[in-house]
Amino acid sequence: METWGPFVLLPWFALGGGPAFVRDVVDDPTPWHWFVFLVWVFVITTLVWTCASRIRHRGRKPRQQALAPGDVPAADVAAAVAAHPDRIAAIRALREQHRGLGLADAAALIDGAARQ
Repeated sequence: METWGPFVLLPWFALGGGPAFVRDVVDDPTPWHWFVFLVWVFVITTLVWTCASRIRHRGRKPRQQALAPGDVPAADVAAAVAAHPDRIAAIRALREQHRGLGLADAAALIDGAARQ
């Protein structure tokens, strides 16, 4: 429901209550009818915005949570240094293994392991 909810609710709200709300405002423009109509317009606008956002962002991978350098096991750092003699390749391998690790943090870990 989280993914498809706005797409299902949009036609339901637009066609289900929309014509009646518009008719009420045109036929009897009381403050209550205007209030209900404006709430309906707000809901429709929000649903359209949400649908457009979901369409625009479809297929994107969610962002990874940042990983602290202290959370990376020393054995993984040592294995990356041992498996890749090149510094860049070792950093790349460590970041592929730990997706949330930043570039500067991975470089610092690899450099620190290479000095030992």
